[in-house]
Amino acid sequence: MSRPKVLYHYTSPVHVPMILDSGFIDVTESNVSFAIENAAPQVVWLTPEILIRPPRYLASIVDKTAYRFVVAVADAQRSDKWLRRNGASSEQIGLLESSGGGTKATTWYVVARPIPSEEWLALEKRINNQWVQVK
Repeated sequence: MSRPKVLYHYTSPVHVPMILDSGFIDVTESNVSFAIENAAPQVVWLTPEILIRPPRYLASIVDKTAYRFVVAVADAQRSDKWLRRNGASSEQIGLLESSGGGTKATTWYVVARPIPSEEWLALEKRINNQWVQVK
């Protein structure tokens, strides 16, 4: 078994209570295809990026990066490799990168399973552009 990698799962204030109540970060659409729903296994999206300010590219009125779960997972896979193995085209990966504010898929990670609370290291909230542990 490989050594756990410390990564972040960013989320909105709306999702935090649901995650805490369930005891796991649930999987979501992998976006291998925009034309075919769930064309590949669902995943939890993760990143090593430390976002200090909300990204300007967010089209939502809800800040989807207001909170972050710090997790340690041994089976995280680089998303670009995982997406290709699961049938995503270069064009599809490019669309994902564009919708993600231009960050490269090589900087994202996925885990194709829910992440239970046993793998959470912390829950943090961004306050005045600083991360403060809340749990």
